[in-house]
Amino acid sequence: MKDQYQSISAQYSHARKDDVTVFLETPSVQSALGDVSGARAIDFACGTGHFSRLMKKLGATYVLGVDLSPAMIAAAREAERENPLGIVYEVSDAATTAVFGAFDVATAVFLFNYAKDEQTLAQMFASVAANVSPGGRLIAVVPNPDFVNGRDDLLPYGYVLEEISKGPENLRVRMSFVGDDFSIEFTQWSRRAYENALERAGFADARWSLFAVTKEGLERYGQKFWDPILANPKSVVLSARRKPA
Repeated sequence: MKDQYQSISAQYSHARKDDVTVFLETPSVQSALGDVSGARAIDFACGTGHFSRLMKKLGATYVLGVDLSPAMIAAAREAERENPLGIVYEVSDAATTAVFGAFDVATAVFLFNYAKDEQTLAQMFASVAANVSPGGRLIAVVPNPDFVNGRDDLLPYGYVLEEISKGPENLRVRMSFVGDDFSIEFTQWSRRAYENALERAGFADARWSLFAVTKEGLERYGQKFWDPILANPKSVVLSARRKPA
């Protein structure tokens, strides 16, 4: 896959500290993860290590962060040097099957939206499955298949989404970060495409979960601030369990 982050890793790391990440995305992923005490965890598309660090702090005994971008892995390793948690980071493309071990839980926060076609999407799920023990869990964050583009209702949160092209099972989208002067492109896949790829990779019990705003987020900004993104969420949690051998 193409590395969109080679020249924008610092900006992206800053953008991951926004209100949506803090008050919606991170706590929703944490809720989906549940108790990971004693677990071996792998974090695909780890970026600068945000969710790798979260899982380690939640009690995972071993955490491996994997990302396509050398710039992102360099930033994650720098964060590890500054605040050692015992996390290992590796550069690897999830569109190819690299086996790092057998893990109890895998996270994939904004990984599958970078698949250029359904074959690549299936390969990504197969790569994740190859690293998850039978009965182990996948917790992913993906662009909401039901998101309605063109409303500009994400402007209060610092995003502008623009539809670039449309296919039978996907939309190609450009997301610009307001005030940070950079953008990324990704694919908004259909539910059918995701669920077919999950089934082919040997996952079952697929579950779609909406983000929920935290009490702190409500206290800081009020319900009205959050209503647009809760009514038309740009992302959702997709979880599944690998079938027993």
